[in-house]
Amino acid sequence: MHDIPVENGPLCVIPGSHKSNYFSPFKDDDPTAEPGMIPLPMKAGDAIIFTENVRHGGFPNLLDQPRKTLHLMFAPVWVASQSPVHWDERVYVSENAWARYSESQRRLLPPPSTGKDRFYGQLNRANVRLELENARLRDQLINLGAERDAALAELSRLKSGRAGQGERMAELAQSTERSPSLLSAIARPFRRGAH
Repeated sequence: MHDIPVENGPLCVIPGSHKSNYFSPFKDDDPTAEPGMIPLPMKAGDAIIFTENVRHGGFPNLLDQPRKTLHLMFAPVWVASQSPVHWDERVYVSENAWARYSESQRRLLPPPSTGKDRFYGQLNRANVRLELENARLRDQLINLGAERDAALAELSRLKSGRAGQGERMAELAQSTERSPSLLSAIARPFRRGAH
């Protein structure tokens, strides 16, 4: 629509990040703080096509002029958007156009809106609240998962340490079969330590 230099806050991406599994939000909600994030300045008429799996955001707009962009997204209806933007109205699809769609096309798209969906805006606002609560709970689960992973790693470390002690005792037992006096000298410290 118009040129968007770096100072106007263009889209920014981490190249190749669609091959990674990012689940957490940006550190301090600042995409520019992400390692590897680069801006994509654009000229009027340019287009960028990318998968939502690419780690992306927007650089801050440092100019006194607004940044105007057009966003188009295509995804099956059952794929939930991670966008913070929620529309109060569905896209209008005429019933005649809907009738021409194949069954497989219909499975990818929402049913047609006839423009008579008077409660859709209210339902959408309720859905936004639910999505925000789901996001909060998802973040809690991620944090709990990290705590669980740390606890499991510590447990594994402790178990491997205990296994190492058992192996050492077995080695000592084998070596003492040849010398009973060595067994009694070695066993005393272990007995004192075991309570």
